Amino acid sequence: MKHAAPLHAKILKAPHHGSRTSSRPDFIRAVGPKDVIVTSGRFNPFHHPHPVIVDRYRQHGATLWRTDLQRAIRITTNGIDTHITDHKDL
Repeated sequence: MKHAAPLHAKILKAPHHGSRTSSRPDFIRAVGPKDVIVTSGRFNPFHHPHPVIVDRYRQHGATLWRTDLQRAIRITTNGIDTHITDHKDL
């Protein structure tokens, strides 16, 4: 962000498992993800993702995909379109 590099992405893997300090609002705005993948263990001792970060992504209109709740997350693409499914659909 310091160098004004283009950051836009349809899908973002949440930094640091969605910890409280992992995603500032200006970063989320710059990336503008439609979907966010949060990788964290179901009973992780740090309670990631942090509720503040979950709310922050949702306020920006992103759909959250969480491995602590949905287990496996699969992203498929034909090079243009993407499709995301969780463990229930695999």
